[in-house]
Amino acid sequence: MSRYFSLVRRLIVLTGAVALFACTAGQAPARQPQAPAADDVQIYADALAGGWQNWSWDATVDFGATAQVHSGTAAAAVDLDAAFAGFSLRTTPAISASDYESITFWVYGGVGGSALSLATQPTDGGPGSPTVAVAAPAGTWTEFNVPLSSLGSPASIARINLMDATGTNLPVWYLDDLRLVARDVPPLGTVDLTLDLSGTPNAFTPDHILGTNFAVWSRPAITNPTFVARTRALGRGLLRLPGGAFSQEYGGINCELGAGAALPGAYPCSGDWLATLSDLLDFLQSTERAGLYTININTTAKEAAATVAFFNASVGDPTVIGIDHKGVNWQTAGYWAQLRSDHGNPDPIGIKYWDFGNETYGGTQASGGAECAAFGWELVWTCNGAEYINGVGAGAARHQGYLEFRTAMKAIDPTILVGAIGLPDPAAFSNWSNELLAAGGATIDYYGIHPYTFDEVPNTATILSRPQQQWPQIVSALQAAFATHAGGRSIPIWVTEYNLTSVWSYDTAQQMTRAVNALFIADTIGQMITHKMAVGNQWELNGNTQTNGTDYGLLRLDEEELPEDTNFSARSPHYYAYVLWDRFGAQMLPVANSADAATQLSVYGGRVDADTLSLLAINKTAAPISANIRLNQLGQPVAVTGGTVDLMQATALSDQSVTWNTVASPSDDLSNAPPLPFAATGTVPGHTFPAYSVTLLRLNTAAVVLDRQVFVPLVRR
Repeated sequence: MSRYFSLVRRLIVLTGAVALFACTAGQAPARQPQAPAADDVQIYADALAGGWQNWSWDATVDFGATAQVHSGTAAAAVDLDAAFAGFSLRTTPAISASDYESITFWVYGGVGGSALSLATQPTDGGPGSPTVAVAAPAGTWTEFNVPLSSLGSPASIARINLMDATGTNLPVWYLDDLRLVARDVPPLGTVDLTLDLSGTPNAFTPDHILGTNFAVWSRPAITNPTFVARTRALGRGLLRLPGGAFSQEYGGINCELGAGAALPGAYPCSGDWLATLSDLLDFLQSTERAGLYTININTTAKEAAATVAFFNASVGDPTVIGIDHKGVNWQTAGYWAQLRSDHGNPDPIGIKYWDFGNETYGGTQASGGAECAAFGWELVWTCNGAEYINGVGAGAARHQGYLEFRTAMKAIDPTILVGAIGLPDPAAFSNWSNELLAAGGATIDYYGIHPYTFDEVPNTATILSRPQQQWPQIVSALQAAFATHAGGRSIPIWVTEYNLTSVWSYDTAQQMTRAVNALFIADTIGQMITHKMAVGNQWELNGNTQTNGTDYGLLRLDEEELPEDTNFSARSPHYYAYVLWDRFGAQMLPVANSADAATQLSVYGGRVDADTLSLLAINKTAAPISANIRLNQLGQPVAVTGGTVDLMQATALSDQSVTWNTVASPSDDLSNAPPLPFAATGTVPGHTFPAYSVTLLRLNTAAVVLDRQVFVPLVRR
């Protein structure tokens, strides 16, 4: 898990056109009861909303003031301390303004009245919009509803600024109930969905793309029957071990040996509260999942080879590992296989996939040197991509790189794949990924990335639209880097961590725990498949509630309740996105969709088997969406004869619990919430997708009889 976040704040002096428009109380136009294009974005109401920051300049702002309040319990008291000072709120990424029609807010004018000007910015330091005069009378609350057209119809909004318009120090004034107002649009109407059965299929491996991460600090969960059962019900997605950044601090061999039998010179175990290698092996077996193991790059290549042997070698395997450059004797592959057998697992499990380190580019300056960022979080020996591949130093002081580790590990099991971990932006973190590719692009087995979508988690409209934009950008950037630095080699891209954000403290609205994240994750999985990501591992399976109430986990657990509390592994809403995709099939097919995928209805089509097709639809709106469904085979309609419906549904995007096939509390294995029947039949069956839902249709089809005219040539003899 990355802890990278922006630390930069800028002082911006805005320039813009002269004041164009002011709207005071009672001047807002009447709004007709139509379906909104998106939800309103509440920016301030009693407190600053999650995803927004105070970027005011020459100003003192109290967001919890109670002296003057328009609604609720608090307002923002603003003291502009200098001429042309500004109250400024910032969000990242910028909000697309196309779904919004105005900015509305209330101002309580200070002594003598408050003469302000309103403007927006599309970026942190970009040019401001035209300004709009905001004249608030003293001692009373006045509403302002400013159309975005008066602000130059900005394409995006990163900052909203209310600035002194007098060139003097203004007395304290108050602001309350600030929000972006969603644009009203006519009802969507019936959507047309056409699945092309003869289109080029995009085959994928569900067990690879539907993976997650499990961390060794949740050892009691491994044997908790509720946790195990609910993990099994998710499917058989790849399980990445032993736990994000902590992988670089985990001494798996010595944790397995135990404190009384630790191997001197091997990487130390941090405590007996951590899961052992045998624990991890047991969990893979009990959940019927394959493993992806993250090697600690602070160990040696031979210690990594011993770890491979523990999981993959057979008892009696004579392959010599030998003495490493630090003087530690790692014996033979069979030696570590025997340890596994002695601890209860005589047969190898065969972990085939291995990450070389976690987010090594995020090393601390104390451990990795001056090339590391000041805000680094991983305890590693380098932040240089070339050194990560080739190693650095000599003798006992040498730090071995990817190439040495890969060679030693493959000597134990030649069938394994060893990946190198880079970034979606190849130039980020001092050009880490470009250096990595230049040094190892011809050799690495796969290129791993952790594309957490946001730094600070934004509003729901931005969350829901982002997957459709993010993945084409990632693929384009990496293909260009592969072409430049890896000779054009098509290196498989593995997404071994992802979620809304890598920094839990920036999810102040707990969006990762809410229904909006279920819709976001469902769309993200579809986009990863569409753009041919080979692997996808969500962060993380075993969550726990953070101090601000958010949680990464598919299964939310609190460590202090283990193992006594049988209800600790509560399912987060996005848990069900994985169940739905697990039932989708292993082929994606082209589907034409007349709705807007970013803001209304995102749809993915596929094939389950020869007679069963699938449609997975994500309704991002507050209203049900009706659709006409057509299956097309080489221009001929294909009739639907029946099928099933799996449905995850929320009543609001803010819900922290959802229903599964209309059941509020499904059993651990989901058996009391079976698929619902799909009763519509024929060549144009209809279906209505509920508001704020993810729906999987599995459609049974009739045999296809193609109506073709066959040309038989005349042959003369």
